[in-house]
Amino acid sequence: MRSIGLLVLIACSLAGCGATSYTTGTDGGGASVWRQLSAGTLAGKSAGEIHMAAGLGIIWLAWPDTTHAGKGVLWRHDGVSWSLCGGKPFSPGAVSSIAILPDGTNAGWIYADGENAGRGVTMHCSGTNIETPSGGQVSDGRMSIASADWHGGFPLAFFQDSAVAGGAVVLRSFQDFSSWSTRTGGSSGIALFPTMAVQGARYGLAWADSSVEYRLAAAYFDGSSLRNAGMGITGGPVEGLASVMTASFWCVAGQAKAQNVLAVWQHDFGNGGWNEMGGTVSAGIHDSISMTADASGRPWVAARTRSGGDALVVRRWNGTNWQSPPLVGLTVGSILGARLAKDAA
Repeated sequence: MRSIGLLVLIACSLAGCGATSYTTGTDGGGASVWRQLSAGTLAGKSAGEIHMAAGLGIIWLAWPDTTHAGKGVLWRHDGVSWSLCGGKPFSPGAVSSIAILPDGTNAGWIYADGENAGRGVTMHCSGTNIETPSGGQVSDGRMSIASADWHGGFPLAFFQDSAVAGGAVVLRSFQDFSSWSTRTGGSSGIALFPTMAVQGARYGLAWADSSVEYRLAAAYFDGSSLRNAGMGITGGPVEGLASVMTASFWCVAGQAKAQNVLAVWQHDFGNGGWNEMGGTVSAGIHDSISMTADASGRPWVAARTRSGGDALVVRRWNGTNWQSPPLVGLTVGSILGARLAKDAA
């Protein structure tokens, strides 16, 4: 896979639009600017929950559309324009906790189905056709805060399941494309804000665990076995977690509640420990936290600052600390949510 390092940000504005999309580029003088992918905003409205993925030049964006009673919609950008997959919402009722998994120029996704007590459902889009695979029920109970990625040629999902230990986070694989099976990984009791990051044969799982007062907990699969990567890693409770793994980094971003800051913690693959990465990323209360890495493997983090007028925060790691990249051309105020993704081809 050849990375082309395209960073894309989707922001929902408080004005009641669906979403606006941007990509990094340069102006005539070579300065870094953000460019809108396509003119205008997408049809529909989001209350703030948005989900995005990218690959092979295709960008996928999904959300519960409040103009359709919260039913799920999936949009596809082919490099020229946006189109609504299937021409209508993909669900019969309200949805939440969507996670998109690009599949070549197609895509699969899972979501919590409001018509089935919030249990996870699997769907796939081939061209303009939306399909529901058999055996695609992902969770036993209500699925919350799902992550999905490819691992070993099959979909892997990490999420909170209300039917497991009162709300544990669980790891499941669609190993044979016929049913989801539980894999080792996750919590033994109630946990919140699960996040998964995959890099080749490796992956990292992180969550806020109730057994350690919702401090950060983690597990790491090194390509052959899963090991405990720490419990109670942070000095206090965390929320809104997001993560990214590269050849060199495994980073988890989140709101450190006691310190009231957005922070990033980095795993040391050598000694198995964790360190706060570069100090405070941004002060105040944050949500809609998202992470990715650019073509050089440098982590980026984006979030909404609730204590700062719902402003957009974007930071990139320069090897020593967190920098604010140029935001020329980008909507930065009064947003509902934001997501980062890297395209690859």
